[in-house]
Amino acid sequence: MNEIILILLVAVGVAAVWVARATAPVTYSKTRTTQMSPGGVIDKFMNAGAASGFTPTMRGSDTLALTKSFVPGLAILFAIVLFPIGLLLLLIRSQYTLTVTASEAEGSTRYTTAGKASRKLHRAMQEVMGSL
Repeated sequence: MNEIILILLVAVGVAAVWVARATAPVTYSKTRTTQMSPGGVIDKFMNAGAASGFTPTMRGSDTLALTKSFVPGLAILFAIVLFPIGLLLLLIRSQYTLTVTASEAEGSTRYTTAGKASRKLHRAMQEVMGSL
């Protein structure tokens, strides 16, 4: 019986580490330039954010804020392990916010991305930055 409990505890520990690593946010703070107009840059980032499950919370001609609110993976894992009391953990919410600003600078557009994003949005942002 003790061996079964030990195996379950190790399995939960391994799952917790895996979930924590898989859902860890990517922190951004990058500035780059492109020949595209500021509005075009904002549109590209808005499309990438929408495809990644982020919602535009602020949209201007040169500014964009993308937000995603969710239940953390560890809260879900421990809600299952500590059922039924663990269901209270599902009330925990986390939020990622990424802002993009673009401005004209000497015949080109300088854009800055800053904030936290999911790995999925990180990959989409890398593709957008590569295409600008």
